[in-house]
Amino acid sequence: MGVTMYECMFAISPFAGGDEDNLETFRKIANGKVTFPRGGGSKLQPAKDFILGLLDKNPNSRLGCRENGTNDVREHAFYKNFDWQALQSLQMKPPHVPKIKNALDAGEFGEVDIYEEHLDVLKYNQSNDEMAGWTDEF
Repeated sequence: MGVTMYECMFAISPFAGGDEDNLETFRKIANGKVTFPRGGGSKLQPAKDFILGLLDKNPNSRLGCRENGTNDVREHAFYKNFDWQALQSLQMKPPHVPKIKNALDAGEFGEVDIYEEHLDVLKYNQSNDEMAGWTDEF
């Protein structure tokens, strides 16, 4: 959750290595040291503290895993004005309701780079799929 939140807020992975350097990425994960892009000032500090708590390398001191459990998440400064009761009772209004024209409308997703290797679409062949049919009994 911490990695996802970091990526949503800063549009980069907290452990990304330069130029897709997998070894550097691995070292950053193993080191557990998280840095944030400059800017945002004190307004972003609760979010940064929240992310750092979620990304704590030690599972016993990670936010949500401490003695108070999920209450530490609910009571964190990041959620200072969050109405948990409205969420639980399904009364919370969504912050954004996308305007879609039909089931295939992807207008809310913006531009996506399509690489040459993604242009070849493999046809699905059920006879080659050893997992085919596993959901038939549900």
